[in-house]
Amino acid sequence: MNANSLNDDFPPLAIDRIRDLAVAVREDFGTNLSRTSFTGKRLDLLEDIPGYVRSDGIRGGQRVEQRSDSDRTAA
Repeated sequence: MNANSLNDDFPPLAIDRIRDLAVAVREDFGTNLSRTSFTGKRLDLLEDIPGYVRSDGIRGGQRVEQRSDSDRTAA
């Protein structure tokens, strides 16, 4: 499994948790956000979670080198 694969070990978020995330974004970044800005700010908020890496390989604003499975077995 590569770093961009979906991890099915976690259940989907309940509607209450989704609302909690939306409230956190609005509290931190304001209520006058476009949908695009809201999505970007939500990703910014999630970057503060230890170990969270976006699917495009960004962690904490820095690109993370993705190693292939063959690189891992050779190391």
